[in-house]
Amino acid sequence: MPPSTPPIPPTEAVLAEHPATAIDDLAPLWGELLAHHVASAPHLGDLGEVRSADESWQIRRAEYLAWWEEALSKIFTVREQNRLLGYAFVRIVPAAGSWKLGNHVGVLETLVVAREARGRGLGRLLIEAADAHCRSHGAGVLRVSVIEGNDAHGFYRRRGAAGFTRTLLLPLPLPHVTPAGDRGPAATASGIEDGTEMFLECLRARAERALREGVFERADALFAHVLGALEQSGAAGGLPYLKVLHDHALVAYGRGRWAEGEARLRRVLEGCEDLAGPTAAETIGALARLAEAVGEQGRWEEAETLAREAVRRAEAGLPPAHEETLSARLSLAWVLQRTAAPDADKVLRSVAEALTRVLGSRHRTTLAAQHLMVRLLRDQERYAEALAVAGELAAARARALGYEHPHTLRAQADLAVLLHRTGREQEAAALARETLTASALVTSLLGTGQHHDQQIRATCAEITSG
Repeated sequence: MPPSTPPIPPTEAVLAEHPATAIDDLAPLWGELLAHHVASAPHLGDLGEVRSADESWQIRRAEYLAWWEEALSKIFTVREQNRLLGYAFVRIVPAAGSWKLGNHVGVLETLVVAREARGRGLGRLLIEAADAHCRSHGAGVLRVSVIEGNDAHGFYRRRGAAGFTRTLLLPLPLPHVTPAGDRGPAATASGIEDGTEMFLECLRARAERALREGVFERADALFAHVLGALEQSGAAGGLPYLKVLHDHALVAYGRGRWAEGEARLRRVLEGCEDLAGPTAAETIGALARLAEAVGEQGRWEEAETLAREAVRRAEAGLPPAHEETLSARLSLAWVLQRTAAPDADKVLRSVAEALTRVLGSRHRTTLAAQHLMVRLLRDQERYAEALAVAGELAAARARALGYEHPHTLRAQADLAVLLHRTGREQEAAALARETLTASALVTSLLGTGQHHDQQIRATCAEITSG
């Protein structure tokens, strides 16, 4: 089809990062891509009706916002005279599978160029931006999924893409089904029936989401149900089971139940050492979290020993930029800060800089390091420095986690105290009242447990008791 607008030379197009707050600007181009997919793959019409452009966009929009929470996700756009001509959404995820592709791979979720701007090199600008972003964070491969029949296959193959997997849509019910035989009805390799396994995966996804959102009471119940079902099916003890048990331990942290968390993590640690090895990422992650659970119970010497062992194993078995290596270093920094060790400042600043560089400023672990820095500076009575960091942290957590998340509210409570200590009494009092009200409401409605609310009230008591 001939272009509906005058040709746009690529030299006039401006490449930029796109903010998540303007996500709906992408909707028209997504609609164009949907129409292109429908035209490219008419054979899929036999499987079901095509969604409307609006319905399809709402689904994709939700996916984009979920992916955007990942620290290394980026949206790149090309514009000319403020007119959006194309965009690319790229993520960086841990590498998996049978081929050694490095620790991380890039995932190109979407690349689209407006119909009237195609053939002018804009797709090349976008994929080169995705390439540079991925390589700067250690990814050596970019994974791309292309719908069958789409002429974009040629675009990627000209850039060296190799065929990897091929996704097929198999309509059900099957016309010919082989009897199940000795294995019984629809059993999977894990011993769980297909329908049950799908249901448990759904529950697990909901539990993980509740944990991310700070709804700890709900997450607790969901993880307990999944673990119970896995145990009844005989699937307990494997790495997938241990991953669920690890997350259930983090729920105990969120509820202030450190002894429960410790008990679960000791089981995870023992299992991961047996199945994955002492220097595997899963093992090191469990060891670092165990150090924190032990420290929260006041056993600081043991906590430091565990944290240093986690760092030692990470340095022996993982790359310096691996997320679990950085997490282990942060656990050690936390122990040193809580025990007022002389080198706490140096250790914390080093790992905080590494986290920002490797995982990005929006990553949860980076924000945890920032929170620890606020506490360190406050304990050192460097209130002006602490206030600046606390303000950035409260805003960042609100963007990344939401205003109602317990971690956001705790950051606001810290900010209120620092406003109070720097003489900004009215601002401090107003923020403390707002935070306490929100915490009580969230605890009542969402069941986030009493632990965080008690911590927030204890922090704000310095202001409210005066």
